[in-house]
Amino acid sequence: MRPKRREMPDGGAGLLDDRMRGRRACALAAGLWLAGALALAGCTRARPFPTGVASSTALPPPAAAAASPAPTAVVELAEPTAGTAVTSPIRISGTARLAAGRTLAAQVFSRSPDGGLRWRGNARLDVDADGRFTGTVTYTLPIASPGLLELAVVDAADGRVLERRASEIALAAAP
Repeated sequence: MRPKRREMPDGGAGLLDDRMRGRRACALAAGLWLAGALALAGCTRARPFPTGVASSTALPPPAAAAASPAPTAVVELAEPTAGTAVTSPIRISGTARLAAGRTLAAQVFSRSPDGGLRWRGNARLDVDADGRFTGTVTYTLPIASPGLLELAVVDAADGRVLERRASEIALAAAP
């Protein structure tokens, strides 16, 4: 099929190929779909925890959140305490003060012999009106290992982690 010659509004003649417009529209739709899928997948994927963090350490919020004058959240983990041996599912409790639009999530990592962390499980924790939370996180692990329990305050609008609290624990095998 040959391109169709059409008159342009400015009086000049231009060649417009209907097939090319169709291909461009299809490519644009595919690109938008892919961008949306990546954005949604980015909200649920595990985020690695930096190595070398001491147990029960509150990490500072990212620079954008640090600029705000009011604190976004305060998280205190009551159980399990640092060094506790746990089995799957892990029962978690504590207190948190969350601003509107914030979510509390828990993640479990196993620690490899070289000190690296590997994601093993996660869950969203519901915080009641009094600021108390309880919940469980199920994890899978072929052999017992040292581990890390991380609580993260997440901005529900854009997925930024605003605050982290971590506790070193001992994970029992959970196939």
